Amino acid sequence: MIGIINLGINNLYSVERAVARVGAEHELADPARLDRYRRIILPGVGAYGAAMQAIRDQHLDTRIKDYVADGGWIFGICLGMQLLFDFSVEGGEQVGGLGLIGGSVGRLPEDNRNRLPHIGWNTVKVTRDSPIFRDVAAEEYFYFQHSYAVRPKDDDVVIATSTHVTDFPCAVQHGNIFGVQFHPEKSFANGLALLHAFLETEGPAPATGIRTPRETNTADV
Repeated sequence: MIGIINLGINNLYSVERAVARVGAEHELADPARLDRYRRIILPGVGAYGAAMQAIRDQHLDTRIKDYVADGGWIFGICLGMQLLFDFSVEGGEQVGGLGLIGGSVGRLPEDNRNRLPHIGWNTVKVTRDSPIFRDVAAEEYFYFQHSYAVRPKDDDVVIATSTHVTDFPCAVQHGNIFGVQFHPEKSFANGLALLHAFLETEGPAPATGIRTPRETNTADV
Protein backbone atom coordinates (compact mmCIF):
# COMPACT_ATOMS: atom_id res chain seq x y z
CA MET A 1 0.00 0.00 0.00
CA ILE A 2 1.22 3.49 -0.92
CA GLY A 3 0.40 6.38 1.40
CA ILE A 4 -0.11 9.86 -0.07
CA ILE A 5 0.18 12.56 2.56
CA ASN A 6 -2.63 15.12 2.57
CA LEU A 7 -1.60 18.56 3.81
CA GLY A 8 -4.82 20.20 2.66
CA ILE A 9 -2.87 22.22 0.06
CA ASN A 10 -1.72 19.37 -2.17
CA ASN A 11 -2.52 18.70 -5.81
CA LEU A 12 -3.81 15.32 -4.69
CA TYR A 13 -6.08 14.42 -7.60
CA SER A 14 -3.34 14.45 -10.24
CA VAL A 15 -0.92 12.59 -7.95
CA GLU A 16 -3.50 9.92 -7.10
CA ARG A 17 -4.39 9.50 -10.76
CA ALA A 18 -0.72 9.07 -11.73
CA VAL A 19 -0.12 6.51 -8.96
CA ALA A 20 -3.21 4.60 -10.12
CA ARG A 21 -1.95 4.66 -13.72
CA VAL A 22 1.25 2.85 -12.73
CA GLY A 23 -0.85 0.20 -10.99
CA ALA A 24 -0.03 0.94 -7.37
CA GLU A 25 -2.61 0.43 -4.62
CA HIS A 26 -2.80 3.66 -2.64
CA GLU A 27 -4.77 5.77 -0.19
CA LEU A 28 -4.51 9.07 1.62
CA ALA A 29 -2.08 8.31 4.41
CA ASP A 30 -3.23 7.86 7.99
CA PRO A 31 -0.88 10.26 9.82
CA ALA A 32 -0.82 8.02 12.88
CA ARG A 33 0.02 4.83 10.96
CA LEU A 34 2.75 5.63 8.47
CA ASP A 35 4.36 2.29 9.29
CA ARG A 36 1.64 0.47 7.32
CA TYR A 37 2.87 1.92 4.01
CA ARG A 38 5.74 0.50 1.99
CA ARG A 39 6.22 3.93 0.34
CA ILE A 40 4.94 7.41 1.14
CA ILE A 41 4.58 10.37 -1.21
CA LEU A 42 4.68 13.97 0.02
CA PRO A 43 3.22 16.26 -2.67
CA GLY A 44 2.85 19.96 -2.12
CA VAL A 45 1.96 23.28 -3.72
CA GLY A 46 1.72 26.74 -2.20
CA ALA A 47 3.53 28.34 0.72
CA TYR A 48 6.31 26.62 2.66
CA GLY A 49 5.17 27.98 6.03
CA ALA A 50 1.57 26.82 5.58
CA ALA A 51 2.75 23.36 4.54
CA MET A 52 4.99 22.99 7.59
CA GLN A 53 2.17 24.14 9.85
CA ALA A 54 -0.06 21.44 8.36
CA ILE A 55 2.69 18.90 8.96
CA ARG A 56 3.08 19.94 12.59
CA ASP A 57 -0.69 19.99 13.15
CA GLN A 58 -0.80 16.29 12.19
CA HIS A 59 2.39 15.50 14.14
CA LEU A 60 3.88 14.37 10.86
CA ASP A 61 7.21 16.06 11.53
CA THR A 62 8.23 13.40 14.06
CA ARG A 63 6.28 10.58 12.40
CA ILE A 64 7.91 11.10 9.00
CA LYS A 65 11.36 11.19 10.60
CA ASP A 66 10.65 7.94 12.45
CA TYR A 67 9.30 6.33 9.27
CA VAL A 68 12.44 7.24 7.31
CA ALA A 69 14.79 6.26 10.13
CA ASP A 70 13.15 2.82 10.15
CA GLY A 71 13.91 2.36 6.44
CA GLY A 72 10.72 3.64 4.80
CA TRP A 73 11.02 5.34 1.42
CA ILE A 74 9.65 8.88 1.02
CA PHE A 75 9.20 10.83 -2.21
CA GLY A 76 8.73 14.61 -2.09
CA ILE A 77 7.20 16.38 -5.09
CA CYS A 78 7.76 20.10 -5.78
CA LEU A 79 7.10 21.86 -2.44
CA GLY A 80 7.15 18.39 -0.91
CA MET A 81 10.80 18.08 -1.95
CA GLN A 82 11.63 21.45 -0.44
CA LEU A 83 10.05 20.42 2.87
CA LEU A 84 12.64 17.63 3.19
CA PHE A 85 15.37 20.23 3.79
CA ASP A 86 16.38 22.15 6.91
CA PHE A 87 14.70 25.47 6.17
CA SER A 88 13.36 27.88 3.58
CA VAL A 89 13.70 31.65 3.25
CA GLU A 90 10.50 31.98 1.24
CA GLY A 91 8.86 35.35 1.78
CA GLY A 92 11.97 36.74 3.48
CA GLU A 93 11.47 34.69 6.64
CA GLN A 94 13.36 31.57 7.69
CA VAL A 95 10.95 28.68 8.23
CA GLY A 96 12.19 25.33 9.53
CA GLY A 97 11.55 22.20 7.47
CA LEU A 98 11.72 18.48 8.18
CA GLY A 99 15.52 18.46 8.21
CA LEU A 100 15.89 15.08 6.51
CA ILE A 101 18.46 16.48 4.08
CA GLY A 102 20.95 19.18 4.97
CA GLY A 103 20.47 22.49 3.21
CA SER A 104 18.06 25.29 2.51
CA VAL A 105 15.50 26.55 0.00
CA GLY A 106 15.95 29.89 -1.78
CA ARG A 107 14.47 31.90 -4.60
CA LEU A 108 15.60 31.13 -8.13
CA PRO A 109 17.38 33.90 -10.05
CA GLU A 110 15.59 35.58 -12.94
CA ASP A 111 16.48 37.82 -15.87
CA ASN A 112 14.71 39.41 -18.83
CA ARG A 113 14.42 36.08 -20.65
CA ASN A 114 13.82 33.82 -17.66
CA ARG A 115 11.11 35.18 -15.39
CA LEU A 116 9.52 33.72 -12.27
CA PRO A 117 7.65 31.60 -11.63
CA HIS A 118 9.47 28.99 -13.67
CA ILE A 119 6.57 27.26 -15.43
CA GLY A 120 6.61 24.73 -18.24
CA TRP A 121 8.70 21.99 -19.74
CA ASN A 122 12.43 21.91 -19.12
CA THR A 123 15.24 19.45 -19.61
CA VAL A 124 16.26 17.34 -16.62
CA LYS A 125 19.86 16.13 -16.73
CA VAL A 126 20.60 13.06 -14.63
CA THR A 127 23.96 13.57 -12.90
CA ARG A 128 24.16 10.57 -10.56
CA ASP A 129 22.81 7.02 -10.56
CA SER A 130 19.52 6.57 -8.73
CA PRO A 131 16.83 3.89 -8.89
CA ILE A 132 14.11 6.43 -9.69
CA PHE A 133 15.77 7.31 -13.01
CA ARG A 134 16.40 3.71 -14.04
CA ASP A 135 13.85 3.88 -16.90
CA VAL A 136 14.40 7.52 -17.91
CA ALA A 137 17.06 8.73 -20.35
CA ALA A 138 19.88 10.93 -19.08
CA GLU A 139 18.28 14.08 -20.52
CA GLU A 140 14.49 14.24 -20.78
CA TYR A 141 11.77 16.86 -20.37
CA PHE A 142 9.66 17.24 -17.22
CA TYR A 143 7.06 19.80 -16.19
CA PHE A 144 7.99 22.52 -13.66
CA GLN A 145 6.00 25.13 -11.72
CA HIS A 146 7.99 26.90 -8.99
CA SER A 147 9.96 29.97 -7.94
CA TYR A 148 12.21 28.40 -5.30
CA ALA A 149 14.84 25.67 -5.42
CA VAL A 150 16.83 23.63 -2.93
CA ARG A 151 20.44 24.36 -1.97
CA PRO A 152 21.91 21.18 -0.49
CA LYS A 153 24.82 21.34 1.92
CA ASP A 154 26.32 18.29 0.20
CA ASP A 155 26.34 18.03 -3.59
CA ASP A 156 26.39 14.23 -3.31
CA VAL A 157 22.63 14.21 -2.74
CA VAL A 158 21.94 15.83 -6.13
CA ILE A 159 20.92 13.25 -8.75
CA ALA A 160 19.63 15.60 -11.47
CA THR A 161 19.74 19.27 -12.45
CA SER A 162 17.80 21.65 -14.65
CA THR A 163 18.41 25.25 -15.75
CA HIS A 164 16.67 28.56 -15.10
CA VAL A 165 19.25 31.33 -15.66
CA THR A 166 21.70 28.92 -14.01
CA ASP A 167 21.76 25.24 -13.12
CA PHE A 168 19.80 24.19 -10.04
CA PRO A 169 19.19 20.82 -8.33
CA CYS A 170 15.87 19.38 -9.46
CA ALA A 171 16.13 15.86 -8.02
CA VAL A 172 17.80 14.60 -4.86
CA GLN A 173 18.37 11.35 -3.03
CA HIS A 174 19.76 10.70 0.41
CA GLY A 175 19.48 6.94 0.94
CA ASN A 176 15.75 6.21 1.15
CA ILE A 177 14.79 9.90 0.89
CA PHE A 178 13.90 11.13 -2.62
CA GLY A 179 12.65 14.43 -3.96
CA VAL A 180 11.97 16.09 -7.30
CA GLN A 181 11.26 19.75 -8.01
CA PHE A 182 9.29 19.02 -11.17
CA HIS A 183 5.85 17.39 -11.32
CA PRO A 184 6.08 13.74 -12.45
CA GLU A 185 2.29 13.48 -12.30
CA LYS A 186 2.11 16.14 -15.05
CA SER A 187 5.08 14.88 -17.09
CA PHE A 188 3.35 12.13 -19.08
CA ALA A 189 5.45 9.03 -19.93
CA ASN A 190 8.67 10.24 -18.30
CA GLY A 191 6.88 11.13 -15.09
CA LEU A 192 5.03 7.83 -14.94
CA ALA A 193 8.26 5.91 -15.53
CA LEU A 194 9.91 7.76 -12.65
CA LEU A 195 6.95 7.19 -10.31
CA HIS A 196 6.79 3.52 -11.23
CA ALA A 197 10.50 3.10 -10.47
CA PHE A 198 10.12 4.73 -7.05
CA LEU A 199 7.06 2.69 -6.13
CA GLU A 200 8.25 -0.68 -7.41
CA THR A 201 12.02 -0.83 -6.82
CA GLU A 202 12.68 -3.52 -4.24
CA GLY A 203 15.31 -3.67 -1.53
CA PRO A 204 17.08 -0.93 0.41
CA ALA A 205 17.92 2.31 -1.35
CA PRO A 206 21.65 2.84 -1.93
CA ALA A 207 23.11 5.34 0.51
CA THR A 208 24.28 8.69 -0.77
CA GLY A 209 25.93 9.43 2.53
CA ILE A 210 25.66 12.72 4.32
CA ARG A 211 23.86 11.86 7.55
CA THR A 212 21.05 9.69 8.85
CA PRO A 213 17.65 11.17 9.73
CA ARG A 214 18.19 10.56 13.45
CA GLU A 215 21.39 12.64 13.27
CA THR A 216 19.61 15.62 11.70
CA ASN A 217 19.54 18.82 13.70
CA THR A 218 18.53 22.16 12.22
CA ALA A 219 20.57 23.93 14.87
CA ASP A 220 23.76 23.01 13.02
CA VAL A 221 22.71 24.78 9.79
